[in-house]
Amino acid sequence: GGNTEGVIFSQESDINLDGITVTPIGTPEKPFKGTYNSNAYSISNLKIYSESDNIGFFGYTNGATINNPYFIGSNVTGKDNVGALIGYAENTVVNAANINAAMTGNQYVGGVVGYAKKSTINGTFNSGSMLAVTYAGGLVGMLDESTLMNSENFITIEAMEPFAGGVSGFTNNSTIVNSYNMANISGASYVGGVTGKSVNSNIENVYSVGTVTGTSVVGGFIGEIDNEVKSCYYMDYENPVASGSSNGLTKMASAPIMMSLLNKWVTDKSSSKYYEWLEDEGYAYPVLGTSMTNWVTDFEFVGSNLNLNYNTAVESNGILYVASYDKDGRLVTCNSYTASGSYSIPVTSSVTRAKAFIWDSNLSPLDVCMERIR
Repeated sequence: GGNTEGVIFSQESDINLDGITVTPIGTPEKPFKGTYNSNAYSISNLKIYSESDNIGFFGYTNGATINNPYFIGSNVTGKDNVGALIGYAENTVVNAANINAAMTGNQYVGGVVGYAKKSTINGTFNSGSMLAVTYAGGLVGMLDESTLMNSENFITIEAMEPFAGGVSGFTNNSTIVNSYNMANISGASYVGGVTGKSVNSNIENVYSVGTVTGTSVVGGFIGEIDNEVKSCYYMDYENPVASGSSNGLTKMASAPIMMSLLNKWVTDKSSSKYYEWLEDEGYAYPVLGTSMTNWVTDFEFVGSNLNLNYNTAVESNGILYVASYDKDGRLVTCNSYTASGSYSIPVTSSVTRAKAFIWDSNLSPLDVCMERIR
């Protein structure tokens, strides 16, 4: 209820909300304006059933920063502006969200944020399902004068009226970069693998491989667009763009083809073997370009260390990030390397998996590594 501007809220343990009635934090009259840090702790079993607007763990934010939220088994129902993390976000920054949720709402329904206004969403992953009437997006229902980057959607969507997309339902004067959709999208009209409709927006280094169905203005990549995209990819759909230019789009014959920027390779401690993680847990991760086996070799657990060899000659502009995680996906170690050589990283007994990837980015190593193993 009080003024949260400038206040930092720090989560200090895992929280299980099973059986607890949750009231969304923040309203249009008193928005949440503080900073929330999860410290890699989870919040499980969030359940909100409401007939009101601005529904989510945070109902309404303005000037807030949300760092590394990790939600497991959420079930959120509301009217308008419904998101598992934030119902309505204005001038808000969301970093490295990991959301698993079942979503239901009327309009502006998103797996992470229902309506994003002049906000930034970075490094977000989500999974689950969504049923909405209109403006339904896997990550954001309405992306308005906002930026969404380095994010991935696995939420399946069913919308009954216009505007549904794997990343955002509707994109207006916004930017979507370095992101992708892997889920199936079903809607009435203005349906796209990435967004249902894009107006005066920048979409670059984005792909979609989910199945997209609808009755009219249906595109495998975008339903309708009034601008061109850059370096984007789509599966072998009959119509990648239903209305507008398809310049900047490249067809992929199959899922295992994609840009090196989004490559994922992991090693599993139980087998101590390096492998390309292209179809883990039923998901296929497209890969484009030179195999990372030319960059990283001997990527494996040896005793209490994680060993690898890195060759920068192949990818001179890239930075190698190596992250280790526990069984629940929490980040344990994070290292970055720009010089070739052999490295041995000490890890604790809690570590079960590690990920190595090239990321040409100005982000700090911690920000990059907070994207958890899926």
